[in-house]
Amino acid sequence: MNIHRPLLHRFLILQMLGTLGTGCTSLVYSPSATLPSKPLANDQGQVVASANLLPETGGGYAKGGELVGRYALSDRVTLQARFWSRLENLRYLELNGFSVESLIMLNDSTSAIRYGLMPRAEFMLNGRSIDGRAGFLTAVAWLPKVAFLQPYIGLGTGAGMVTVDNNNESTGYTNYWGYAILANVGTNMKLFGSFGLNAELSGVLQFNAGDGSIFRYILPSLGVAWSF
Repeated sequence: MNIHRPLLHRFLILQMLGTLGTGCTSLVYSPSATLPSKPLANDQGQVVASANLLPETGGGYAKGGELVGRYALSDRVTLQARFWSRLENLRYLELNGFSVESLIMLNDSTSAIRYGLMPRAEFMLNGRSIDGRAGFLTAVAWLPKVAFLQPYIGLGTGAGMVTVDNNNESTGYTNYWGYAILANVGTNMKLFGSFGLNAELSGVLQFNAGDGSIFRYILPSLGVAWSF
């Protein structure tokens, strides 16, 4: 029996990461940057609604939707909140995660290429329970405008933890850690008035420390932005 315990232990880890409790699929998180067409000036705001693919903590991805709201406290600091859900849960207005973020500009509006940092804390939901937490730091930059397109890029990294209920005698649960590298390439295009179009590709390299698995994704996102 001792010979088979390592294999059994790995199998159980995979099963728990894949089910996360009572029949649920693994948690989903957001790798998107969804930047505005340019850094917001003081007292400006924006809301972006997107359709996208969301990576799962246990491997794979899910169709979903995302909503981002942001407001500039100054020319240098913008606060953001992000909410996302699997497609099948949108009809019930059920969230699968949210994050608290900020955009911190490192140079001023006279620069040809604007750049800054986007720290964020993500919380992944299993029903009404927060079963996953992650922190990311992404360096972002707005590139020179190309015709009617305003491109941007981002590169970041972070770590996350998923909590799984089990028969752990001391706590009743086990925490599984993972790490990720994120790369974002996107663009904004003006539609009419205060409305614009946002398109983005997010590259994800995900490492699950619990079972040593590695996942690679390229995930698209397409959204409509309203600025005010």
